[in-house]
Amino acid sequence: MAAPSNLVFPLRLALDKKRLWARLAIDGSRVRRTLDWFALVDRLAAEARGLIEARGTFRLLQGDGSAELAGRDASRLLERAERIALGAVTLGAGLEERANELALAGDHAEGSVLSIIGDCALAEAQDGVRAEAARYLGPELEAGIVLQPGARYWSIEANRMFERLLPLDAMGIRVLDSCGLSPSKSKTFAAAFTRATARTSP
Repeated sequence: MAAPSNLVFPLRLALDKKRLWARLAIDGSRVRRTLDWFALVDRLAAEARGLIEARGTFRLLQGDGSAELAGRDASRLLERAERIALGAVTLGAGLEERANELALAGDHAEGSVLSIIGDCALAEAQDGVRAEAARYLGPELEAGIVLQPGARYWSIEANRMFERLLPLDAMGIRVLDSCGLSPSKSKTFAAAFTRATARTSP
């Protein structure tokens, strides 16, 4: 079975409410206000589902190239990996454009909530791509650390490498002069997979 290198595939996202509520810190301490928040989040989540066009891709590499792949800081965290999945996800431009439209119209709260829903959806999309890579690799390898350009240990310039190795153009993702991504609700990452360890019963 050939590795699904550079295959762009659609992602179905659940937009899990618990993830959204946790991100928005809805704790139920004030019942009426909380119910208002729930109603707002439900309405904007329904709108978000119509705006999101989630797509993902991944490419599997051997773990022995981690030093060249990620540079000194990141490669130290990837050095025990047997395989590395380079991944990219995007929600498309629709949600981002709608959130900006709301903010410009003065609906700052709704624009912010819609943008946060997008962040949660992007995290869910990343989880989906990593799970797809794990399914391909099989139970012998287990998922480990995930690194992202622009976050801790890895400079944002690493997006240039993803531009070379993944079909970002086909996904509608551009790497800007700043090495950020457009649309902004897009993400690149590297997921390490190590040999699964045997678990003994207590």
